[in-house]
Amino acid sequence: FLELARRYLGHLQVPATGEVPLLSADLGIERALPGGKVIPGKRTLYFGYMAIYRGRGDLEMLARLVTFVRGLATDRSNEFVRVRAGAVEIAGRGVLLPAPDDLRMTALIAILVRDGAEQVADDLTRIDPVMHRLHPLPLPLLVDADHLELFPELARVPQRRRTRGLTELLRRAMHRQPISVDELQGEMASEPVPIDWIVFPKFEPGAQTRLEPFGGAAALFTFAETRLNLHIWGDRALALMRDLLNEAAVSRLTVGSIPDAARLLLEAAPRTVGEVTG
Repeated sequence: FLELARRYLGHLQVPATGEVPLLSADLGIERALPGGKVIPGKRTLYFGYMAIYRGRGDLEMLARLVTFVRGLATDRSNEFVRVRAGAVEIAGRGVLLPAPDDLRMTALIAILVRDGAEQVADDLTRIDPVMHRLHPLPLPLLVDADHLELFPELARVPQRRRTRGLTELLRRAMHRQPISVDELQGEMASEPVPIDWIVFPKFEPGAQTRLEPFGGAAALFTFAETRLNLHIWGDRALALMRDLLNEAAVSRLTVGSIPDAARLLLEAAPRTVGEVTG
């Protein structure tokens, strides 16, 4: 587990201070059964004295750790308007994909990164309210285990999913795995990027994947549903969102197939962004 943590989070490591660690883990004890089968010990991740993960998957425990680290990094960054949205950079321009919390968003962002976009954020994005730019968050993407089949090149071993005794919120948190941009052979955006295209995805498995014009009160209402630090920004966030919708190209994306949606965005972005910036 420590090797995985260094691999995915090593770039965030700071010198030890000698204080009691905020986070700790019990990796359990492996049990060997007759016939040579080995059962891994149950892992427990603690924040102080509170257990925030219990299970047998190292990658799932690491995903819970990444979620926790992201919370520490963003929950108090109220100089930004934070929204529930994915974001990528295509041809030097920012594409923002606001949507209420949906596990399929991260899979869409991961495919975009694998196929040529640069990662800005997976499903939580920070917007500079002054410069109207997206600020990258240098953390792994957290992909739901149900969507790992979209990434056969990772050769991830499926793990048994727990459902009993878990709330929906906890199930969603525990059944995710981290994927780095290196594993996707992609890149992370290194600087803040302007917002040139705002795309509102609507996930409808089996429907025709298509882009359509979108705007007006419906777009503003949908955008407003994604605000995370409303208690800080209040009506000012609505004013920012209205300005962004007026400045950028705006579309509605019906996602019948996640790979098809990624392909459509990559093909349409240069033309759409070019129309706005030109």
